[in-house]
Amino acid sequence: MAHIGVIRTLEEAGLRVAGVAGTSIGSAVGGVHCAGVLDSYEKRMRAMTRREVLALLDPGLPSSGLFGGARLERLMREMCGDLRIEALDLPFVAIAVDLADGTEVRLQGGDLVAAVRASSSIPGIFRPVRQDGRWLVDGGLVSPVPVPAARTLGPHPIVAVNLNQTGGPPLPDPADEAVDASEAESDSRPAGSTFAAKAQGAREELGRHLERLKRSLFQGSPEQRPGLIGTLNESIAIACNHLAQSQLEIDPPDLFIEPNLAQVGMFDMHRSAELIDEGARATREALESDAGQALLARS
Repeated sequence: MAHIGVIRTLEEAGLRVAGVAGTSIGSAVGGVHCAGVLDSYEKRMRAMTRREVLALLDPGLPSSGLFGGARLERLMREMCGDLRIEALDLPFVAIAVDLADGTEVRLQGGDLVAAVRASSSIPGIFRPVRQDGRWLVDGGLVSPVPVPAARTLGPHPIVAVNLNQTGGPPLPDPADEAVDASEAESDSRPAGSTFAAKAQGAREELGRHLERLKRSLFQGSPEQRPGLIGTLNESIAIACNHLAQSQLEIDPPDLFIEPNLAQVGMFDMHRSAELIDEGARATREALESDAGQALLARS
């Protein structure tokens, strides 16, 4: 959701997006932008409640992924239909990984939603996607901030956005006004570690909506250990952040934007408004830097 704030703020500053290379959720937001439906996507996300987010998580087989991803795919297909990447308003490439050999796969043709789903299939969380005889998973495993892929889209300045930053002060987590009183009461978070607080809230929510997976997702007391989803989320973010920083040193973009998403959960889409605002704030900050001023001068 922070990507939406980035795009909006770049355009407000007079910078026209010429194309998008996206990994994971970057492929989803980039895809809807290139398809010309970012307005309706943003409107839908801003209205999303915590309960509606959890309802999108369809149980998968533990051997391949906790969630199937079909409901999230259906949500995006409502926005984009059966658009093909070749027919998009702007050049677009989604980054995935071939699970067999770990190679980067750049999806630049075919069904847009299928490409986004493959690029967003976080290992252990969503089932891998079968395409053209390959099992594909989240592109963040090899290219969390796909600057090299973006360079293939044309001779334009590259603006890179890293959502994998770890550490730093957390964003506030305001109460969800759409949650009823009983749900709000059960969502009170105990003092203690960030992992413990998040795990307890996640356990209660998933216990209501995904009873079948409750025992496999969370074992023991949430005050004693983090939940499986929280652990996977934090572990992936840490690994992707280290990889992103190394790649960006080798191939630096013209402008680097890094929203503060510390302690934002993987399924916190009900916080879209504040996350969009944080993306906008980080973009304004980047544009005020020397690199940002140089980019604006070039435009």
